[in-house]
Amino acid sequence: MACEEALGVAHLGMRFKDRLTSAFQKNGVPAPDWSSGVWQKVLRIYGLRKDYVHGDLPQERLLAPLHEAEEAIFISREAIKEVFHLLGRTAPSWVDDDTNPEMPRGGMAHGTAIRAGVDPSDPDRVRIVYEFQGREYESELLPAGTDPERSMEAIVRKTIVPITAVRAYRGDHDLMAEWKVRMRGT
Repeated sequence: MACEEALGVAHLGMRFKDRLTSAFQKNGVPAPDWSSGVWQKVLRIYGLRKDYVHGDLPQERLLAPLHEAEEAIFISREAIKEVFHLLGRTAPSWVDDDTNPEMPRGGMAHGTAIRAGVDPSDPDRVRIVYEFQGREYESELLPAGTDPERSMEAIVRKTIVPITAVRAYRGDHDLMAEWKVRMRGT
């Protein structure tokens, strides 16, 4: 995606080597030397990517070993920097950013969605909360008797800051369900 942005093209993923070479040429820049250096390494990790995306990997390979993942990150960063260098531009700062989004830039707000028909003072309402940095934040109020699972799943899927738990309460304090969450940074 970084190469597509830098070179002003789309869909480099399929036939990556050929399409990237063509994009460089269209930008008046010599094509990368795929036989050595970072570009040879890019082809190797591109082969790994194809295995993960299109292959039928055994369960124990679905998550790459740490050394393999770190190597892929290192090579990707070097290639992105090289693309921008060859174009005479400065690579974006995010290329070397290893920070964890514990607190998004510009701050963070917490809000509560109150679903239709819910009386916030109903003692049987369903409260969906998440725990962030040791505090609970109310995310959603649902009608009494609602199964909280769908709302809990949505929080886990969509949250980018490192939360540690998602809980559902009946009323203020009657715990219905609790999911411990392990995220990078917790």
